[in-house]
Amino acid sequence: MNFRSEAEVDHFLASFESGVLPRYCWTHAAHIAMCAARLWNEDSHTVNRIREEIQHYNHSQGILTTPTSGYHETLTLFWIETIRACLRDTQPESRLAAVCATIKTLGLDSGLPRKRYTFDVFQSTEARARWIPPDRE
Repeated sequence: MNFRSEAEVDHFLASFESGVLPRYCWTHAAHIAMCAARLWNEDSHTVNRIREEIQHYNHSQGILTTPTSGYHETLTLFWIETIRACLRDTQPESRLAAVCATIKTLGLDSGLPRKRYTFDVFQSTEARARWIPPDRE
């Protein structure tokens, strides 16, 4: 995933928001890009917006949320906090730079939660439904 302009970020976000982004494009890097773009101008509604947009996108693509699949609250909040930390560390000067830097830093590391969570917690229905703090350091 390589963005060259703010317009490309806008197009990606509009496709995601409307639910027309092809499912094969909703990769780990796309999740990271969307979240970084949202967190760039974070306000008190950003976390809920990210949650709602992921769930809306899933619904538009026929992805059902069940006790064992679909939206995962713990993963969503884990990545939000991880991306916030990345943005604090890199201090990008624009939304485009924030998205690109975060993809470069985290876009290929989809296994990062496994370093912070044991398999049982990560795969639990409870972690899917509500925030569970990491059980590994």
